[in-house]
Amino acid sequence: MMSVLFSYKKSITVVGDAHYPPFTFLDDKGNPQGYVVDIWKLWSKKTGIKVVHKLMRWEDAFGMVKLGKTDMIDSLLYSEEQDRFFDFSKPFSKVRSLEDLRGYSVGVQIGDYAVTYLKKHMPELSLRFFDSY
Repeated sequence: MMSVLFSYKKSITVVGDAHYPPFTFLDDKGNPQGYVVDIWKLWSKKTGIKVVHKLMRWEDAFGMVKLGKTDMIDSLLYSEEQDRFFDFSKPFSKVRSLEDLRGYSVGVQIGDYAVTYLKKHMPELSLRFFDSY
């Protein structure tokens, strides 16, 4: 469906958070990287429509889409309130709760609040620690 909507365009602009690893972040050279960026690259390859990915402060990205200054925003969490203003795609992550992590090793950044939260709410979870994202 999304391909049909953009079939008349040669490119689309997608904005997102520059500090949301591993989903979206800027590398050392300022280039967009991450899981979501990779998904958009694959979509672009399959549709032939160029994707211009612009990563910035989340507040700025959210503001751009609300003002109609971009085609899309990535990694927007669903809520009933936001559903009134935005069209949502199907989720690309099957993780909906901590229970969905059971049986997996979960990577966390040393010192991140996620470590404390996961140890408190799911102490049996297997954590793998990393210096950075």
